[in-house]
Amino acid sequence: MTKRLFSVAVVVGAFFVLAVPALAFNGFRDTYVLTGYCSTCHYDGGLAQPVYDEWAETAHSRTQTYAISRGAGCATCHVGNYSPAKHIPTVSGSYGFPTEVVGTQGSGMSGFSENFVGCSSCHVGVNTGPNATINDIFGSDPANTGHIAPTQNMANADICGQCHARYSATVASYDSWTWPTASPSPVATTVNPQGTLGDFNPLGAAPGWTPDPITDYLDVATKDNPVGNEFWEGGQSAKAHGEGAVQYEEWMVEGHAGALTGLTSQPFWAFLPEDTKKGCLECHSTDFVMMEEAGETPASTDAKYGVTCVGCHKPHEEGSQHAVWNEEKNPQLKMSRQKLCVTCHNGDIPVGEEAEPGDEIHHPMKEMIDGYGAIDVDGIPSVHKGRCVQCHMVPTGYEHDGAVATAGNHVFAIVTPEEAASQRDSSDRAMPYSSCSTCHEKPNDPLATYLDETIVDRQEWTIEKIELIWGLLDTAAGKFGFADAEEAHEAIVAVPAGSRTTNQTEFLKAFTNVEFVETEGSFGIHNWLYTNRIVNKTIAQARSVALDPWVVTIARSRGTVRRNQQVRFSGTVKTSSMTAGTGRVTLQRRKGGGAWRNWTTATLNASGAYARTLRMTARGTWYVRAQMPGNANNLTAFSGQVRVRVR
Repeated sequence: MTKRLFSVAVVVGAFFVLAVPALAFNGFRDTYVLTGYCSTCHYDGGLAQPVYDEWAETAHSRTQTYAISRGAGCATCHVGNYSPAKHIPTVSGSYGFPTEVVGTQGSGMSGFSENFVGCSSCHVGVNTGPNATINDIFGSDPANTGHIAPTQNMANADICGQCHARYSATVASYDSWTWPTASPSPVATTVNPQGTLGDFNPLGAAPGWTPDPITDYLDVATKDNPVGNEFWEGGQSAKAHGEGAVQYEEWMVEGHAGALTGLTSQPFWAFLPEDTKKGCLECHSTDFVMMEEAGETPASTDAKYGVTCVGCHKPHEEGSQHAVWNEEKNPQLKMSRQKLCVTCHNGDIPVGEEAEPGDEIHHPMKEMIDGYGAIDVDGIPSVHKGRCVQCHMVPTGYEHDGAVATAGNHVFAIVTPEEAASQRDSSDRAMPYSSCSTCHEKPNDPLATYLDETIVDRQEWTIEKIELIWGLLDTAAGKFGFADAEEAHEAIVAVPAGSRTTNQTEFLKAFTNVEFVETEGSFGIHNWLYTNRIVNKTIAQARSVALDPWVVTIARSRGTVRRNQQVRFSGTVKTSSMTAGTGRVTLQRRKGGGAWRNWTTATLNASGAYARTLRMTARGTWYVRAQMPGNANNLTAFSGQVRVRVR
């Protein structure tokens, strides 16, 4: 019986092996070009960008025989250019599917082009020229996609999403083979592999170079459409796979993916100067940065993507650090994890310096954690310094064998101990980690739930104080004659620093400091001691803002007159923010060293100006000044005095 089954397998296998060469290319698509061809130029010292030697040290370059031998369930993502219809099982091998490439790329004898993730898996292919022999050996892409696709298209996260969206499934079904455990005979079937198949082109094609949507080829798993995955409420994957391989599904639902559209959809974007827009895109668009690094001069309108995979990871090179939770894995980071996040998550305040009064601070996470930047506040670094990943990327999934995952999640949201402990997956398991676990777990409390009350208390206190400060600043703005703190800030910050009153300066200090705490976003968790100091100092700054006096001026038309001749007295009354005063100003006069006495009044016009022409009836030297009485928003103030000699 065994011999008969073996004969059937050989006959069936032979049929497909004989049929395949007619297709004239290994794997699924004929545009795949072997990595060996790329290496002839892209090695160290070669004619093109030297990426091959470094890439050869990465996990993508390594053959994973066991995964390939398992067929379409695994091989789709572990080889270059997989075709399940051509991957025909045999009776040999550890599981039953061949793990080596047979024949040249043009022979069409293999179900895949390379038994690792090669260059064309991401770059699609290049034109290897008119030489038929070269084309047969290496394959060819007449469109020369890998060489002439726009630089920015290599920032497309869908390139990585082809495989790093594990537990998703192909939209179309494909002919395949299985190796059932009940029998050594291969069985034809249809499958939906967990990775893109078909002519998916994440780089697009000339002339428009618009990439194909990954969703046309892959039913990407989400919380609302889990496909073969399972998700926690925050969007983190509850299932893991080796090094993770679910990063794309998690990245899709968090802020980095929408960093560009979240910025350009704001009403203010259209009114920003081009140079300001470009400055914003340095952190909000990975492809914009890639174009600049390539020596191109992109306009702000050229940006296509938000912060994508290659904004943080180097696809061609291993980084200097291993993964936090697994020393055997290398996340291929562009720089150390301690520096990577704060490259963008900072408020642009020079190290060790303070912000300027009135500055509008934008997400100063680096400054908060390092403990500097707030105005008139003693600095203190946080115990959390350098631990962004440990808190924001804790593993959230379980492997198929029940083991806890070791790959960081890519939702980046904090997982509180309460959140981790209160949820259950389909196997009735809580999350394996909370954001506090890595540093604060206890033997009887691995999720560090004892910190929940502390987290809540500190954040509630900080939020309450922020609301108090904004209330104090709104009150202060009213004293200055403005509707609210925002309106006051806009007017006062326009006053030159050397011309501001003490109250105006204190107002701006408090405005900047409260923005520092609020836009930083952790509400005390990143650096509790520094947050506490900033908040208490800012309350004092806001409360110190008292009423400012009017700003009153006076001038006279003539300094010497005869008795009964007229003199015109004029001037202005402004608030401390130089907005026009309203009401009536009183003109006072005195003779020689005598006392000031009220003389007459003048009505202020819409510009806060006044003028009165008065007859000088008594001889002598007279002094005249203007007095503006105080009100709910301004203190009483006097102008300087002018002298008029009457002969």
